[in-house]
Amino acid sequence: MKPRHFHLLTKEITKTMASERTNDLKKLIQTQLKTKYDNVFFEQGQQSKMFPSVVYNLRSVDLGDLSRKDYILEIDVWTKGESTYAIDNMTDIICDLLQAENLPQTTILPVFYLIDSRAILDEDKEINHRLIRFQVQLYDV
Repeated sequence: MKPRHFHLLTKEITKTMASERTNDLKKLIQTQLKTKYDNVFFEQGQQSKMFPSVVYNLRSVDLGDLSRKDYILEIDVWTKGESTYAIDNMTDIICDLLQAENLPQTTILPVFYLIDSRAILDEDKEINHRLIRFQVQLYDV
């Protein structure tokens, strides 16, 4: 029988690895999106650089597969103007950038799958907003 402190230490190491895994995934997403757009933010945009902008967040989900960690990646895309051409183009570029991409890193092996994208109506008719969602399957190296 293993001592109690062994189980606590193992649990703490596992939590630390999960935290590092999430941070590595955030860095990868930021880097990928920055290859296409300058104004990319995690969770909250900056008012001074609002349009066009990309704001993303990660939500951990349990899909029952213990061999990996699953996330929902939500990407909000914002533009301003009467035409939806720019936002539709941005949405297509982001979908093409990540859809079915396997992006191995030194610490993680993520695979991205598009769930959906949709328009979000704003009270201000000049603001265009799209929400793109991906499932991210994250494997440890």
